[in-house]
Parts: sequence; structure tokens; C-alpha cells
Amino acid sequence: MSQPSASQPSAFLEAIIAVLLPYFSGAAMDAPGARATIVETLASYAARTHAEMLQAAHVIALGMTTLDVLAEAKTAEMSTSMRIRYRGCASSLNRATRNAEQALDRRRAYDPPVTPEPIPEPVKGSPDTEVQSTVEHARVPTDTCRNRLAMHKMPARGPRPITIEERNKQLWAGAMLETLQQMGMPNGPAPAT
Repeated sequence: MSQPSASQPSAFLEAIIAVLLPYFSGAAMDAPGARATIVETLASYAARTHAEMLQAAHVIALGMTTLDVLAEAKTAEMSTSMRIRYRGCASSLNRATRNAEQALDRRRAYDPPVTPEPIPEPVKGSPDTEVQSTVEHARVPTDTCRNRLAMHKMPARGPRPITIEERNKQLWAGAMLETLQQMGMPNGPAPAT
């Protein structure tokens, strides 16, 4: 089995191009021209991984669908209420597009994992300052990544609030225990049998 050359796109990219082709081929463009436009558009998102590439394709598809819905809403034979529905759908699609773009931007804000270069073992007799500077040099990228991740952490949750139903059950149980005590019944745990 031969490896694909660098000029041949991967099967993953070809699958994305095949999905996006209908969005681009309607503009009186030939298939190779539409394909080149798709590749150029995907490249503008600077995707580094397959997940980022898929998310970029999602953004493109949502954006193109929004434009199609808006164009359809301009037809003369459409009723006013239907035109308003189409515009509402376009607004929802636009919101989904923005959310997908923001998710892609958040994903790209993090550096992809890089395999660190191995730190050479210290040689006997090497000064401790040299070892310490090597360790500090290796720690800087790690701390930078930790700081970036710490900025995006979700706030810690406190205890779960009690629902009205749970509160009513607690009040009812307390009232029942109080009633049993007034009747002279013991309210401790039941004896083991």
C-alpha cells in the first residue's frame, strides 16, 4: 500500500469537500473551481487537526445554508408570514454559525500538544545551576499551558440547592415525627428483628 503524496489531499479532506460541494457548485462554477474555492475557504480557518477541520466545515455549511434561506425569503410568491418564518430560521442558523465559530476559536486558542524534547541526564560532576536552568527552561511551556487552561475553567459548584419538592417532603416528615411524639410513639430507629 503506497502512501499518498503531499499533493494529494487525504480521504478525510475529500469527504469534507464532497459534503461542501453542493453549497459552492450552484454559483455557475465548474467542479474544479468549486473544489479549489472550498479548499481555499477551509484553509482560511487555519485548522490544525481533523476536529478543527470538521468544525470549520460545519461553520461553512451553516453560513452557506443561512445565505440560501435568506435568498429564498426574497422570492415574490412567498406570503409575509412565510417570509418572517424564513428570516427567523436564518437568524437561528446565524446564531448556530456564530456559536460554531466561537467553539472553533476556543479550540484554536490552545496550542496543540507538542512532544517535548527529552532532557539529557545530568553528567556526574556537572554544576547544579546548569541542571536547574534546564529544568526551569522545560517548566516554562508547561506553566504557560496551565495558565491558559486555568483562565477557561468552569467555576466550582457549591452544594446542590434543595428543590421545593424536597423541602416539602422534609417539612412533611418533620410534622409526622412531631405528631408521633405527641401521641407518645417513639421516633427512634425501629428495633432489629
